[in-house]
Amino acid sequence: MKKYKSLIKTVSVVLIMAVLASAMSLGAGANTVSQMQNKYKNLEQKQKELQRQIDQKKQGQEDQEEYQKLLNDQIQVIAEKITTKDREISETIKKIDLKKKEISAKQRDIEDTLDLFKERLRSMYMSGSDSLLEVLLSSESFAQFVSRTDMAERVSDHDRKMLEKLEKQKKSLERTKKSLDDEKKILEQNRNTLNDDRRQLNINYRKSKEYQDVLKHQQDKYTLDIEKTAKEMEKLDREIKAAIERAMKSSGKKNYVGGEFIWPVPGFASISSYFGEPRGSNRHWGMDIAGRNSSGQSIHGKSIIAANSGTVISVASSGVYGRYIMVDHGGGKVTLYAHCSSIAASVGQSVAKGQVIAYVGNTGFSTGSHLHFEIRINGAAVNPLNHVRYGG
Repeated sequence: MKKYKSLIKTVSVVLIMAVLASAMSLGAGANTVSQMQNKYKNLEQKQKELQRQIDQKKQGQEDQEEYQKLLNDQIQVIAEKITTKDREISETIKKIDLKKKEISAKQRDIEDTLDLFKERLRSMYMSGSDSLLEVLLSSESFAQFVSRTDMAERVSDHDRKMLEKLEKQKKSLERTKKSLDDEKKILEQNRNTLNDDRRQLNINYRKSKEYQDVLKHQQDKYTLDIEKTAKEMEKLDREIKAAIERAMKSSGKKNYVGGEFIWPVPGFASISSYFGEPRGSNRHWGMDIAGRNSSGQSIHGKSIIAANSGTVISVASSGVYGRYIMVDHGGGKVTLYAHCSSIAASVGQSVAKGQVIAYVGNTGFSTGSHLHFEIRINGAAVNPLNHVRYGG
């Protein structure tokens, strides 16, 4: 009996210490996890703000460096979030390990108590049922008999209750462990999602760098093209003026044929580039007519008509203007039609106002089908809109 009381006392002390240790560990763990969760929320807000800025900066080519900086900042934030999640997982694993130890200890307590109970029953069985009877009959008084009978019943009841209590505590610990296992799985899923986000951001960053390199290459090429085009434009301008001068010398000084200039591409009134716009070190010498008509038809291949009657003084081709044709209208006034897909008149031919002389194309230095239309007076380019009624 003394041995059994000693065992009960030992079990009680172990249980109290286990409960206190569990409470302390859970309290400390909860505080650490709470701090990490607050940090995670702050990082999440920072990430959202960075994403908002990224969405704004992503659009413009000139913002690629800023876009990359924001991407890099977000990568750093996600890295911190992953570190935070790893710490949470580490804390959770510690708690799971602690619960495993507590469950193992509780299982040992149950097994020890159960072994003790079995040993007592085995002893009573081996000695026969008279053993308990002898204990009771050896009582010197009725009061001692009642007391010993009550004690025997209480010992049996205590063993049963102790086992039930230990089983309940074990199940409670197992439920806590399961909850922690589930929490660990969720944390690992969150960490995996963050790793995916980080991979995607790194991909976006790499693409942005590649795009920036492409833009730089295009910018360098564009700068060279501008310089090359500027030289070609100067050469072309000299050729146009020389052609006009030759025409005037060969035919004498003719008077202007009279009347207004008409719109050179009937039905197409969209102007994509106006006279005087910058072209590298030069200016745009005419206006570009492009787009679609009211029926939705593209301008490509449509007829170009003579803006006024006159004589064709040049049909040529250049790297800048592609195929082009010039018509002299007298009085020093000449019209020029460039980027044509084909020419429908020849040098020296007289053309009437409104006669088809070419077709719209995309030849020469051009980014799309359009007509580059110029009016020159005494060799100098002037604003066509000051001499032709807009849209015909």
